[in-house]
Amino acid sequence: MKDAYILFIIGGVLLLLSGIVYLWHRSEVNRYYEAITGRYDVREFVERKPVRPEPQSLLIGSIVMAVVSVILFVFGFINL
Repeated sequence: MKDAYILFIIGGVLLLLSGIVYLWHRSEVNRYYEAITGRYDVREFVERKPVRPEPQSLLIGSIVMAVVSVILFVFGFINL
């Protein structure tokens, strides 16, 4: 029974962190494109090259954390 609460707490913390990382991803993408549109040469903006891996890795990390937290919640319900 106590193990289920631990899984719920860890799952909740991971779900909260995934939301924070997703919002961080959105701000990074917005900041990047705002910086590019202010330049005279917008070829990089139109072609989206070079690809920046940082915002994409933040998005993937937030998705992975959300999936892991859902799995922990399911295991928590199974242990009840």
